Order: sequence, then C-alpha cells, then structure tokens
Amino acid sequence: MTTCHCGNDKTYTDCCEIIHKDITKASTAEMLMRSRYTAFHKADGDYLLLSQAKKHAPSPTEIKDIVSWAKSVTWVKLEVLETSNGLADDTTGTVKFKATYFDADGMGIIEENSLFERENGHWVYVTGIE
Repeated sequence: MTTCHCGNDKTYTDCCEIIHKDITKASTAEMLMRSRYTAFHKADGDYLLLSQAKKHAPSPTEIKDIVSWAKSVTWVKLEVLETSNGLADDTTGTVKFKATYFDADGMGIIEENSLFERENGHWVYVTGIE
C-alpha cells in the first residue's frame, strides 16, 4: 500500500483525494495544510487556488509559476511540527510545518508557520506568519 503524499498512513484515495474533491471535508487546519502539500506534490494549481484565502489569492500568472515550480522539484516529505487551534469548532488556526524537496540545486526545505481561517464555511490558507 502506498501512503498519501501528506505523510498520513492512509492511501491518497482515502486521505487527501477526499478533500481535493470536496474542500469542506478538511475539518481542521492541519488537514487542509496536508491537502495543500499533496496538491503541490501533484502540481494541482486549481486546488491550490481554491484552498487559498481570497484576500491573498495569487494571480493566474502566479499560479502558473507555482505549478511550474512544483513540477520541477521532487517532493520528499512533509513534517507537521506544531499546531495551534484550527480544530473543527475554531475560526482560525496555525500549522507549523517543514516540507523537504530536491531540485537542480540539491535538497531544499520550506519551513513555515501558516495561518489558516474559515472562509465560506471551510478552511483556507491565509499566509505564512512569524
């Protein structure tokens, strides 16, 4: 059995694919963050845009650049380091994570404390915070 790209022990079909098909299935900020990592892994620009807060939505050109970059790297793993709030009854939450990848220059790491909030009844990524 191949586990989901997000690091959970479930298959993609039983994990992030459910959220990719219906974003309201992400009941926590962490679930949304994991689904976004998997969307980067799959270079799914439509989902990355859907899961982004409207007030910080990238332009079509920026999405195209993000997808191009996501396709150019080999994603290795996601580590969730810390979460704060972001549960089913919360309106905001943070998820600190580390995503490891390889590109033409070698190994790269994205480490971010991400802010999430509810928008139109579902979780969305807002921005990285300090």
